[in-house]
Amino acid sequence: MPITFAVIKIEAMSDDELKKKLESMTCEFRSGPTPSGGAFMIGYFFDSEGKECPKCKAKYIHIIEYDRDGKPIHECKGEYRRCEESDGESEG
Repeated sequence: MPITFAVIKIEAMSDDELKKKLESMTCEFRSGPTPSGGAFMIGYFFDSEGKECPKCKAKYIHIIEYDRDGKPIHECKGEYRRCEESDGESEG
């Protein structure tokens, strides 16, 4: 299944345009040490039917952690709960 990535030229967008573009992205990149000792991870967002979707509409997430050479080292899948749905728990 192809995953949509967005390349954003921040300097060429207003704050509203940037917010709209970020809300439409179907994955999220995080750099830095991962829980499994990786260099970065990417979370892919899916709706209740298993189709890729923006984070704000996601029901499920598939996270892949990578080492510094870009080799996958760990994967996990699960239900995605946004902070406002977590009954007072905070994301971290």
